[in-house]
Amino acid sequence: MADHLLPDYAATLADPSLIDQLSSIRLRDAIPHALLFCGDEGGEALPLALAFARHILCEQPGEDACGQCESCRQMDLWEHPDLYLCYPVIKGDSREVISEDLREDFATLLREQRRFGPEDWRTLLKGGNKQPHIFVSEADHLIHITSLRSFKSAHQVVLIWQPETMREDTANKLLKLLEEPPEGVIFLAVSHDPSRLLETILSRFQRIDVPPIEEARLVDYLVSECGATPEQAYEAGHLARGNLLRAMRLLEGKAQDKAIDLALGLMETAMKRTPRAYREFADQAATLSRPEVISLIDATDRILREMLALSYGPEEIVYTRLAIRDRIRSVATAVPLSSYPPLMEDLSAARRELMQNASIKIVFFDLLVTMAMLIPKR
Repeated sequence: MADHLLPDYAATLADPSLIDQLSSIRLRDAIPHALLFCGDEGGEALPLALAFARHILCEQPGEDACGQCESCRQMDLWEHPDLYLCYPVIKGDSREVISEDLREDFATLLREQRRFGPEDWRTLLKGGNKQPHIFVSEADHLIHITSLRSFKSAHQVVLIWQPETMREDTANKLLKLLEEPPEGVIFLAVSHDPSRLLETILSRFQRIDVPPIEEARLVDYLVSECGATPEQAYEAGHLARGNLLRAMRLLEGKAQDKAIDLALGLMETAMKRTPRAYREFADQAATLSRPEVISLIDATDRILREMLALSYGPEEIVYTRLAIRDRIRSVATAVPLSSYPPLMEDLSAARRELMQNASIKIVFFDLLVTMAMLIPKR
């Protein structure tokens, strides 16, 4: 994520005013016992939460962590005894797995990628169609480690990445700990989809919304740190909508082109109004992994937004490559304005069903039927 395994504020591109707020509560020793950082996958929420953890544990803090004390040197290598990182794992066939068991794998992501998202982590775990979760064994471990005294600092920091992946039994077991943690224990959580959090968990945290990176700042970073030309940086910076991971993938030509193409195919198939076409598309979708079909649903939602922007908005709010705009515009001409809200609701419902492990083939066939009722035949 930068020169250090665990970053300081200077290594993030987070909003400066938000950094100032966090720095202030650290220096005033007015840190809430549970903070929830909410932001896009691959955005600044995780780096900022890690930087805040570093600042909390620094022995000589100023506006940022000092970078020189023993605690900062330990944070450079992720060796601080009073920091515990918790993240979703894939359950083993014969034993319980907790975050600590996959420490080296997670360190690989931190070391090798400036930014990463849940799909990068799942790919590294080689879990196939299995979805990573935070299991109840992790809750047992958190209860145990927070019952111990901190080793060297006034605080013990537990950082939970993707709390939305907690199983319900995990969340229920952690409720009391999150509400009344032992003295000095601070919980930081980073969520990319807080709508999936149980209300009982959400209510235990103070929420911090981490905004996208300012476009001009992102463009400058892509030129100075990623070797992009000003023209490449401007296009990627604009299309990425303030997300560094998305911008880097655009520069690398890996910006979910497959998902976007399938999303347009989904819209075009719905317009055909033929059950055979629906069945063929559903069969094709069923060959994808569950994360891939969820990405397809998310890409379709973005396509709807781009259709609206191309039809009714100024060019500066369009965030798709020139190469596919004509195809999007062609689909947009066939969709009446009144159909957009119910289409988005249908996509949200399909996403929820897929997250609950419903049959991919059935979900997409049903989705195409309901979409067809809202989109005229071409």
